[in-house]
Amino acid sequence: MGTTLGSTHRFLRLMDHSLDIMDCHFDFNLEVQSGSGMDLQSDVISRMKFWLDHCLENCIIIPCDQDSGADWLDRLDNMLMFAPSAPHDFLIQVLVHAKLQAIGGATVQITGSHMVSDHGNGFGVWFDGDPNELLPSQQQWMGERCYFAQPWWHRNDPSAVDIAAGPDDDITVKPKINLDWASIMPPPPAAPSAGTGKPAEIIRPNFTPRIITDD
Repeated sequence: MGTTLGSTHRFLRLMDHSLDIMDCHFDFNLEVQSGSGMDLQSDVISRMKFWLDHCLENCIIIPCDQDSGADWLDRLDNMLMFAPSAPHDFLIQVLVHAKLQAIGGATVQITGSHMVSDHGNGFGVWFDGDPNELLPSQQQWMGERCYFAQPWWHRNDPSAVDIAAGPDDDITVKPKINLDWASIMPPPPAAPSAGTGKPAEIIRPNFTPRIITDD
């Protein structure tokens, strides 16, 4: 069974030395696998929407191939997303596409995505390829010594960042960036009641970013 998930968002991205506000609309083609159970399907799609609405929305996308300095990042309340290079429109689309694929797993597959942004002069981009052909591997991204086997865009948790391990760091001790769904996503209410809804409280990862440079 196929369906489409549409989602409109605003966030900031660091391009060179300027923070740009970006508005964009995504359409994702979803292929829901039969036999996986409706409760599981609903849970997975809810996680996709939650990540878009609470992790992508209002986040700041930081390119990790330039030295931006890390002190100011740790003082922000915004969610952060680390990009492997300058966060142009197409790279952002592929990163988000890959992340939703990871969240969907074998239950809900992303067969294609389309993005239109306010920087695209009315033109949109369609992507239905393999993100691995465009994104770095974990070793290319974080080096040979990695805390996690996969980069954030291939992990099914809500995180959108990675940090590099130093030469003396113990990579078996994971940094506190791997958010847990249960800690940030409220359970669905047992029964809807008017006037009692509360916005989701996002628990920001507590860590000191390490910006990767070519030096």
